[in-house]
Amino acid sequence: MATPEWQSRLTDSQFIFYDALISAPNIEWNDGVPYDRLVSLYESGDLDCIVGPTYFPREGKVFSDHEIRFEMVMFGRRGESLLKRDTITVGYLATLPRFDLPIVQPVEWYGLRTIQQGTDLIKIGRIDVLIAHNGFFDGDPVIEEMPFPPVHAVDLTLQCHDTPSARTFLAAFDARLRHEYDNSDSRIFEGRLGKRNNVS
Repeated sequence: MATPEWQSRLTDSQFIFYDALISAPNIEWNDGVPYDRLVSLYESGDLDCIVGPTYFPREGKVFSDHEIRFEMVMFGRRGESLLKRDTITVGYLATLPRFDLPIVQPVEWYGLRTIQQGTDLIKIGRIDVLIAHNGFFDGDPVIEEMPFPPVHAVDLTLQCHDTPSARTFLAAFDARLRHEYDNSDSRIFEGRLGKRNNVS
């Protein structure tokens, strides 16, 4: 879920995308739905749009002109090695799929509601690894990024079923994004980014 801490860790371009999305009028959010369930609801037509991976154009789907990149990496406790463990417990947001990991040991997956839940669990040793987007724990005294390449890099965009109302919605979303990107250096937008960056 989009907690204040999560928002505070977004890059400027990620935050602009997120800000334009949540400021869209007349939308009903379904945040925190497990990933498989989210895809099932979308494919069955119960959801009009989702934020999902960028694809080449597909019949019956329309996509935003804009995308954002997230790189998911592995985090662990500072100074600890995974080599001595028989099994690795990995915390991941249940709204995301399980990624292939560069770990030889068996993996036990722990579905999380929020990254904050994962932060608490990894600090007390309930899980060994936490998957989150890169840069999330910069400067944290307990948690550090592990020396592995990203386990997943994905370009996300807003995609919808191809209907007249969805096309109108996407056109307005893209126009809002273009305006915010064009004005991201303005004093007004700098203030919004500054407020976001000061969330603790």
